[in-house]
Amino acid sequence: MTNYTHLNKEQRSTIEYLINLNKSFTFIGNSIQVDRTTIAKEIKRRFAGKKIDKILTIEASGIALGLALSYELNDIPVVFAKKGTSKTVNDDL
Repeated sequence: MTNYTHLNKEQRSTIEYLINLNKSFTFIGNSIQVDRTTIAKEIKRRFAGKKIDKILTIEASGIALGLALSYELNDIPVVFAKKGTSKTVNDDL
């Protein structure tokens, strides 16, 4: 588990909320519409004053929110993590 002790209580709560939110999205699939812009603005507010230079999200369900947050934070890079290896990239890369 990642150590978030450098963050304040509200910021840690935000991260825990997003982790649980993503788990519920994975469980119920794509049948829910979420206002990602509103969520991104709230994340931006809660992390105001912190130096954020990249957004790390998970593949598929996290990418849309990551892009919305990137837009709110002046287009910082979004990196997504995968559980497995890519089927489109060979070992030579």
